[in-house]
Amino acid sequence: MRLSALWSEVCRNVSTRTSRAVLWLILTGLILTTLTLADTATVRALEARAENFQAAAANVRKIQAPEQIEPATCDALTTVSTIHSSGAIAEASPLYIDQAPNMPLTMYDSSVGFGEILGVHDPYSTGVWVEAALAKALMLGPGDSLTTSAGPLSISAVFDWPADGRDARLSYAVIQPTASRVTFDECWTSAWPVTPDNDTIMASTARLPTTTMSAQVGQVNKNLGAELDANRLYRERITRHIGWVAPITMTLLGFVSVWRRRLEYAGALHAGQDRASLLLGLMIEALIWALVGGVVSLVATAAGSRLLGVTDSLAVWLGSTRIVIWSAFAAAFGAAIGGTIIRERQLFHYFRTR
Repeated sequence: MRLSALWSEVCRNVSTRTSRAVLWLILTGLILTTLTLADTATVRALEARAENFQAAAANVRKIQAPEQIEPATCDALTTVSTIHSSGAIAEASPLYIDQAPNMPLTMYDSSVGFGEILGVHDPYSTGVWVEAALAKALMLGPGDSLTTSAGPLSISAVFDWPADGRDARLSYAVIQPTASRVTFDECWTSAWPVTPDNDTIMASTARLPTTTMSAQVGQVNKNLGAELDANRLYRERITRHIGWVAPITMTLLGFVSVWRRRLEYAGALHAGQDRASLLLGLMIEALIWALVGGVVSLVATAAGSRLLGVTDSLAVWLGSTRIVIWSAFAAAFGAAIGGTIIRERQLFHYFRTR
């Protein structure tokens, strides 16, 4: 059979609903949309877990070496490994302010880089950083001043440090960035993903490394566990099996779509149609409804990714696209299997059992 005649027959089967393409299209859309959205929701849940881990400062680690930390070296750690912010800190003398003269405030000196760990977006501005709960209690904010016996201290930023298990020393604290201090007591780093090599890198910030240096490295917030291997969780997620579940399901759907018409195909073989043309035609029909149904599922997946707030929605969508393409070919493969096992000599049997 010529390809033009074969294509014409396929179009007639689809347009006249002989192949029930709409039914298989709808089933394809439902199956693939369910599977891809399940994977999308799982990915979003993993992203939320990683976001919570970082929001709670569980990805922040510190090394304590009293009066041993070089601030410039600590601040420069952002250029290595997965560290994206780092800074040094040291406790200073308590701060007495006129707004609360009977309540000495905990005060720390810090390097400029420490502001990035706290979420201070303009760490180079002149002034001190005040913890949010303290600022609220004093009814002060950026631009206001803390009046002390040594003169006013301008508040340049307010940082959040909630009581969620993280190091409580910075709660109700005032931090003063300074470049005049030669050494600090601690170096903090915020990294993602967190790697064991970062602890070794932090040790390089101490002037005199000691044999107990590794014991002085700790996590700022231990409530969410010592580590979160997001890459491993992604690789081991239960919905990773969708990559082969979807094609297998579509293979079965393609087979069923042909087997339901076994009487028609056996009749075509009896009338003289060659099997190669028969197989090619039914595979093309399966590809048509599988691809259209797959496009419907991709639209639904894109909308679902946006609604769920997936960070890397493009990567999720591309992964779904690969599943849809493989599933479409799997449907055609299933249709070919169905067409292959149909036998002309079984025509009357198919007729009696239709």
